[in-house]
Amino acid sequence: MDNILRDGTQIDQTVFKDLDLNLTASPAVSDFIIVPALYTGNLHIELMSKTQCTIHGEVLTLEDEETTVEIEPYVDIEYFDREKNFLFRLKKYINIPIGIYSAGTIMSEFSLPFKFLKNIENGNKVSHIKIKLNYVNDTSSGKLNAYLIWR
Repeated sequence: MDNILRDGTQIDQTVFKDLDLNLTASPAVSDFIIVPALYTGNLHIELMSKTQCTIHGEVLTLEDEETTVEIEPYVDIEYFDREKNFLFRLKKYINIPIGIYSAGTIMSEFSLPFKFLKNIENGNKVSHIKIKLNYVNDTSSGKLNAYLIWR
């Protein structure tokens, strides 16, 4: 099990381990992640390519039927209470740039939002989260890891 990154960063929890982008149905959903220090603002997620990764988003055809646009892959965050009851979801919290990533490259990194929790119903009850990675698995390839890091 991973516990430290090459740069010496300590890993708190593994979110995705060897997630095969081509074989895993989208969205890829993590297990429950315990976030006891969520309200400190020090929790971060890093998505890192384990092998060379190619990641694609959804291709949409516009109304003129001649123009297509590729929507970048994105991450949703789902929040749960101590009993793992669903509380709410942040849809399309962060985009992941479409592209090819060599092994060991950080594909995306982001802080887990916390300040808004005090202003929403049940925001003070969060103790677990799930990360949902939304992408197109037919045209994506490679394996990635994702980690929860306390900075």
